[in-house]
Amino acid sequence: MIFFPKSQPAPDCLATEMLKTSGDYNCSGVVSRLKDDFKNKCYLCEQKSPTSINIEHFIPHGGDHIFKFDWNNLFFSCAHCNNVKSSWQTRTKFTDLLNCTLAEDRVDQIMEYHFDVSTPQGTLAKEHVRISALRDEARVQRTAELLNEIFQGTTVQKVIESANLREKLLEEMRALIDLVSKFLQAKTPTLQQRRKEEIMKHLQSDSAFTAFKRNLIRNHHRFASWLNESSFS
Repeated sequence: MIFFPKSQPAPDCLATEMLKTSGDYNCSGVVSRLKDDFKNKCYLCEQKSPTSINIEHFIPHGGDHIFKFDWNNLFFSCAHCNNVKSSWQTRTKFTDLLNCTLAEDRVDQIMEYHFDVSTPQGTLAKEHVRISALRDEARVQRTAELLNEIFQGTTVQKVIESANLREKLLEEMRALIDLVSKFLQAKTPTLQQRRKEEIMKHLQSDSAFTAFKRNLIRNHHRFASWLNESSFS
């Protein structure tokens, strides 16, 4: 989860649809604007170009007609994350989470995104994902809890979906780690600069699973300062 600034003003169709008895918040312009705002990624798991898209209410509207059409409450999500979040909120009754469209929530800096792969002898590789809150605050703790459930799953179906999600994460992280290795092995400043530029592309907001990638770079003493060299817009 990273910061995604929300474009303003709201699409014109929302005000029109809100006046209708059976108005549709998923009206013309909403989906394309959300796709652009969230870089065509699910705001929770950061899967790029999800094949199943949900227009989600970040805070459940609970039948509030005005809140249902509130542009700032409409987020771009994949079906897996939306279903996990809905189920999670039903069980926990918690709705106060970190908001990735608010810069002050610093969503990719107050949580750590751990990813590693273990290969016990005689078994297939197993991906381990753990999101840890770096602050002892309820909103941060709840958001980390939700993200862990998204990447681990609880029901049989969600466990399978989460495993598929981790496979995609594994592919992206391997590509980044390979570039880091190539940078460290580069013999000339020119080649190092080329590798650095390739690495920086993985840290941009439109890259898949950016929070995990930035976390890896942030924890490497040689590369940590790179995160201050760009706005990552």
